[in-house]
Amino acid sequence: MVKQMALLPILAALLLIAVGAQTGEPDQPKRGAVVDRPLTAAQGELLELAFAAASAIPPEADLPDRCKAQEAVLATCLRLHQPGRVLKDIEQIQDWRKGAAHADLAMYFARHGPADRVQDHLDEAAKIAATADDWRRDRIHVKIAQVHALLGQTEKAAQFEAGVEQSEQGKVIRLSVQHGDGGDFDAQIADMDRAGSKESFDVRRNVLRTAVTLHDVVYSNAERRQILEKRIRSWMEGMPPFIQIEQLMAMARSAREHGDQAFARELIGEAQAIRRQSRWMAEDEIPIMVRLAADEFRVGDRDRAQADVAAALVMFDAERERILSSKRTEALLSIAEAYHAMGNRDQAMAVYRKAVAEGAGNPNGRPRALDLSALCRSLAQNAVEPDAELWRGIREALNGLGPPW
Repeated sequence: MVKQMALLPILAALLLIAVGAQTGEPDQPKRGAVVDRPLTAAQGELLELAFAAASAIPPEADLPDRCKAQEAVLATCLRLHQPGRVLKDIEQIQDWRKGAAHADLAMYFARHGPADRVQDHLDEAAKIAATADDWRRDRIHVKIAQVHALLGQTEKAAQFEAGVEQSEQGKVIRLSVQHGDGGDFDAQIADMDRAGSKESFDVRRNVLRTAVTLHDVVYSNAERRQILEKRIRSWMEGMPPFIQIEQLMAMARSAREHGDQAFARELIGEAQAIRRQSRWMAEDEIPIMVRLAADEFRVGDRDRAQADVAAALVMFDAERERILSSKRTEALLSIAEAYHAMGNRDQAMAVYRKAVAEGAGNPNGRPRALDLSALCRSLAQNAVEPDAELWRGIREALNGLGPPW
């Protein structure tokens, strides 16, 4: 009886998915058609399972975690160009994150079309923001402002960005920089200099991210690039190691995309030095280790990269009991993704199987659901086709979800 009750929210979520797939949106002949890009059958099923696992958490048990996981699935859908899936599932989010998801959908339509869909989702986002409070309202407002900024509607962008808390400040200008041509370079540098001098951690972090974005935009201009590199290193001083590494990795990715492999390797080496010189909890260091290893692989340091990922897996096994149970699956997924990025399917599959077993072993249903949803998202986003054993583990984990939550 308990087992049957545990399955009810899962079956209900799957039924909603099936009905949505058949009915889709109500016909709106005056709106542009929403078209999802083709996915493999496995990707489509994995996205459905990811949303079903998130939705299996009863709202009364943990509504914030349920909605956060649902929003994460919809974000993955947009990265895979699946706006139709988002439209089908977005109303199942029951808190302020539905407003954030509507704003994300508006941004998708602003970038990819149809353009006549944008305003409806901005309006929905604004309506939900009006019922939210504090940083939740600000988070939605900044997303709305970013859409207006992308569309060149600077006054509307400023209205929504006005008065937001410090952790959200600077995100709109970062998007404007990303889509600009560096023509306002001197003014942008002056603005960042003023903001970068503040003591606020959140403001300095957003300034760093904006500077790194501008560094990519002006990469072909060596003089401007060097000006930014000097400031970025100055603003990084005193910031936590993971923030410093984040900026160096972003700059390395930019250098690689601009064909500057030598500078990319130099930046990755600098990030590795910071990692080695810093003290970490294993659950924090492992994802950074493997992301850096994947970057090493991309710039040609393949032997070192493979050795670093293997070392991360050894670290996980050695430190497992000291790693928070809620962080174990996350660490394993980062290792599996790195192996996949290196083209090592066998090792990636072995670690994915280890991850599904790790998540399923948690005695509480909520973390099991969160881990399973994250695993299915990872597989779908990286276009990893599960083998028979992994499929079996995923389905058993889904069927095993239930109380205590």
